[in-house]
Amino acid sequence: MNSLVVASLIASRSAVYSSRSIGTSTFCLAASSILATRISPTNTTIPCMPSLRNFSTSMIQSDLHSTTIALESDVSKDSKPLDNKAQVAAFSARTGILFDTPDILSLVMTHKSAHLESNDRYVYLGSTVLKTFVTEYVLAKYPLMQADIAERVIEAYISTSVVASVGQTLGVHLLMRWKGSTDANSNAVSDGVNTVRASVMHALIGAVYQHKGPHAARTLIHKHFLSRATDVQSIVEAQLKMDKPRKLLAITCKNLKKPKPISRLLGETGRLSSRSVFLVGVYCGIEKIGEGYGSSIKMAEQRACIDALSKHFLTQIKDITLPSDTTTDSEETTTFFEKLPEQ
Repeated sequence: MNSLVVASLIASRSAVYSSRSIGTSTFCLAASSILATRISPTNTTIPCMPSLRNFSTSMIQSDLHSTTIALESDVSKDSKPLDNKAQVAAFSARTGILFDTPDILSLVMTHKSAHLESNDRYVYLGSTVLKTFVTEYVLAKYPLMQADIAERVIEAYISTSVVASVGQTLGVHLLMRWKGSTDANSNAVSDGVNTVRASVMHALIGAVYQHKGPHAARTLIHKHFLSRATDVQSIVEAQLKMDKPRKLLAITCKNLKKPKPISRLLGETGRLSSRSVFLVGVYCGIEKIGEGYGSSIKMAEQRACIDALSKHFLTQIKDITLPSDTTTDSEETTTFFEKLPEQ
């Protein structure tokens, strides 16, 4: 009879733990110890009942505590209100951006996945402003660069990973509100976080442009995007490899009204071996405009053409004046008279 009581008790406890999603392996271990206890026919008491009661109570309390923490984590992830004045103040001090009302910053930090009033309009404005100022800078700094190559360089400055990295540096991840997956081991989650950070950073640029003016947005972009170290030469050379460098060099020389390029073998070693190396130079008239090496003459000539085009397209203007550079003088006060004539 006592065995039936114990078995019934164990079954009821197991059902409770299963409904609360508590691990059953630990409970089954305790249940096995109870069943293994020798019960006397004349003794109707269960000696292990206090320990079972203490065990089940502690497990339930532990499970409720874990569940509460998980729920609090989900709530903070889904909707993170900007009521932490310390974080908002730290963000303003770190970025130097202070809006007239806190509602603007709250809207900037709200991604559309939060199911609240989102920052979509700021995102669109900010991404457009960012690309405009970066395009202006790249085209002014590299005036001889082809448009398709310049597009690759511009993308290197404003890609999602770069914008997300800038947002991480400024600390937008501490304030942004969004709803995403909780699977931390998924690569898609990492990509999703970067996308949200980039979106919020675009919104911040858009809000600065709208509420602080174009000059403030331009300063923000030049400080945090155009000041980043970017290997423009590698980008140009990689793009030229996918194009037809020989044909492109011939067209470029023709457009510049220069003589047709001529390739010359400058040196070689191990022609008859498996490790041959050839050095080829490309000349435009008497000027050597490019040089390259390779395991074959054809490869060396191609690299020489890429070198010539890279040098041409990477011609820089150091002290550039951008169209967006503004002065304090207005159109009405600007004049070219050395001395204003009497009226």
